Amino acid sequence: MITMKQTNQQPERTKLPSVSVLLPAWNERGMIERCLKSLVALDWPDLEIIVCAGGRDGTLQHALRFERDNVLVLAQRPGEGKQVALRRCFECSSGEIIYLTDADCVVSFETFAAVIEPIVNGDVVAATGTSRPYEEQLSDPFAFYQWSILRAVDSRRNAESSGLLGRNCAIQRDALIAAGAFSAPVPIGTDYHLARQLRLNGNAIRYVPVAVESDYPTSPRAVIRQQSRWLRNIFLHGRRSGDRAELRACARTVAIGTGFLLWPLSWRWTRRPGVALWFAFYAELIARRLRHARAVTAETGTAMPDGFLVRLPWLTLIDIVSWASPLWDAAPRRRLRW
Repeated sequence: MITMKQTNQQPERTKLPSVSVLLPAWNERGMIERCLKSLVALDWPDLEIIVCAGGRDGTLQHALRFERDNVLVLAQRPGEGKQVALRRCFECSSGEIIYLTDADCVVSFETFAAVIEPIVNGDVVAATGTSRPYEEQLSDPFAFYQWSILRAVDSRRNAESSGLLGRNCAIQRDALIAAGAFSAPVPIGTDYHLARQLRLNGNAIRYVPVAVESDYPTSPRAVIRQQSRWLRNIFLHGRRSGDRAELRACARTVAIGTGFLLWPLSWRWTRRPGVALWFAFYAELIARRLRHARAVTAETGTAMPDGFLVRLPWLTLIDIVSWASPLWDAAPRRRLRW
């Protein structure tokens, strides 16, 4: 285990590999300062931070304030997207380990060290962590709801992961080069595509149960768009790489969401049994999410936000709508929308 104590001891520090943090940022002025402050505070002996920033809100100018010996800021051009921004960052990097995060994240040293540890120790060539909302977002019912579901999913994860979370993951440099080093044209699904290439090359990905803080969406529209993008990523890249298990799971999710939303159309024929079955399924989903929320409260000591229980049926319904969302985002002009 890499600890803060070890990195403060000079003999141990000289043995640690160099790390490059790659940070794409587009229209993230309100978030990037908080992120960069956490990154420059990381106590790692050979660390460089490479940012590719741009947008209409002054993100680049904000990032340039942090430029120094080990912080390089590149100008991201309109239309480049995350994949190209990461490629340009990587081309300027020199680290033996590449750590990826997003501009809306706060990365603690403990999380950073835990994610790169399996690579430092030579156990695997890639590792990924998870995320949690900002501390101040824990009082928001929508953010708390999403986090409780993610915690439930994470609690069932094995030590070997099938994917990477692009806001909190690390890859050994040579393995990243062998996986293409962001050279493929990938308009959406950068993380999924990279993880799939690593696994096709025979590399295992270690899951480490540590989280970065990140900005969770707190509006129905933002949540639905995010979920749609994640599901579309699997349909787009899973088909090309032959990831049948993920494709089946994704198709099942979309089918359940679509079936639930269309079910009321059958009430003309199914009448009371159909209505009763629909409400029973809905009630079970609500009850399951309540169990997730109570589990988070018990495990972390975080109190449920005010009004959470009253809003839970509405939050669950938004969740179901998001499952079906890839259907109306399947049109050519929408399928690659971020």
